Amino acid sequence: MTSGASDGTGSLRAALVAAELNPGKDIINITSSAGTISLTAQLPDITQDLDIVGAGRFTTVIDGGNSVRPFLIFTGNVSIADLTIQNGLGKGGDTFHGGAGAGMGGAIYIDDATVTIERVNFKDNTAQGGSSNVGGSAGGDGPLLGLGGAKGASTPNFAGGYPGENGGFGAGGGEGGFGTQGGARGGNGGYGAGGGGGSTDPYGGEPGGSRGTFGGNGGSNGSAGGAGAGLGGAVFIGNGMLNIAQATFEGNQSLAGTPGSGGGSAQAKAGALFNLSAEVSTFGANYSGNIANNAGSSAIDNNDKYGTITELSLLAISQQPVDQIGIAEGENAAFSVTTTGSVNSYQWEVNDGTNWTSISDDGYYSGSATSELSLTCTEAELNGNQYRCVIDGVLSDETSEVVNRRNHNQLCCWRVKNVHC
Repeated sequence: MTSGASDGTGSLRAALVAAELNPGKDIINITSSAGTISLTAQLPDITQDLDIVGAGRFTTVIDGGNSVRPFLIFTGNVSIADLTIQNGLGKGGDTFHGGAGAGMGGAIYIDDATVTIERVNFKDNTAQGGSSNVGGSAGGDGPLLGLGGAKGASTPNFAGGYPGENGGFGAGGGEGGFGTQGGARGGNGGYGAGGGGGSTDPYGGEPGGSRGTFGGNGGSNGSAGGAGAGLGGAVFIGNGMLNIAQATFEGNQSLAGTPGSGGGSAQAKAGALFNLSAEVSTFGANYSGNIANNAGSSAIDNNDKYGTITELSLLAISQQPVDQIGIAEGENAAFSVTTTGSVNSYQWEVNDGTNWTSISDDGYYSGSATSELSLTCTEAELNGNQYRCVIDGVLSDETSEVVNRRNHNQLCCWRVKNVHC
């Protein structure tokens, strides 16, 4: 694609529409001539396998104009690389007597997909919770439209009102309905959203709906609904898998909405990256100037991040195994390797003079799939064998130096130290 326009021929929007219509995986290459892509509306939802490749993070810039979230990814295996996403806004729906919606992911909202992000700058994006001081009686939507709870029906002729409908994920509960013989409580808010306000009635009014996690409780007796939370200033992922490499998160923020009179306050979490229940890993990510007003001070709750996020590092061998020479027959021995970085697995191998083969635990060997291989009651037949450890890293692989095991020609026992990692 070649155009920096929000829509039209050659635009990113047109390319995404075409990709969604084409079954199977698609690749969208953004040329340098596109420059800054200034959006006036959210791009089409992504629901299938797709690669989006920019011309470089300082050349391709997708700008939400502080009014729209650029990307909403529902499903698929999706990668985004070599570009900048800035000034995006993930805004929860506003309301008054209903509960407000949650703002989730200012640049990218991921519902349940496998997503890879490489060499992407996230700059000045905002997740803004909805406010409960303006609007109507239904619950405000979250990132997914149409999930706000409806207002409970009001009943005439000396009957009771009906409760407000509960909100769906990220959406607020509806206001309770009025009845001359009793009002009704507000609907409960979905995750991150506010509860709906309770109805007035001649008997002191009804309670508001319960908040979703981080949202605000609904007020009672005709008060406003609860405010919506701001979660993940740059990226929010609900389910699936997210791998981030060499990305920067700068100046992103999460903001809670403003509660109306009597409505409950919400919270703001994760100025940059919010993980609800997905498998998320990062490598070489940099964070600066991200803000969440209700951030904690732990590794899983701070101004940059919320949730379980694994930080990966390159594999390296910091201590090689050493030769075991002078082992008397019947003595024990051990080889060990010490590593730094992210490791998937270890596998020790042996060469008896013919070829290298993987070791399995048996009467002679134990720990063959760990960082330390133990040889128990070594026999003469093992004399002269060579050993090495093949290490499968998350980001790269390594093989240790080759080490030797040789018996001593004396009959006395030689003691061998076990070296642990």
